Amino acid sequence: MTLVTVAVATCPSSDLEQIRTTYGITWPLGNDYDDGTMDIAQKYASQGDGTIVLIDKTFHIIDSYTTITASTLSSKINQLL
Repeated sequence: MTLVTVAVATCPSSDLEQIRTTYGITWPLGNDYDDGTMDIAQKYASQGDGTIVLIDKTFHIIDSYTTITASTLSSKINQLL
């Protein structure tokens, strides 16, 4: 299983290290602004800020959540593995 957080930023200077520290994130962080196209945001973040999007191994959206308990999310992820 892989967790990735993508900062949907509107500028190249998003402080990902500050975000990591503030929220205690230990998994990879990326910024979708690297080439200015916002292609990740356009494909996966249409649900809005703070949305958890489950994506399968073929990069298809399985489901999205604005609120979900850790145990329910864990169960959903295990079903995809």
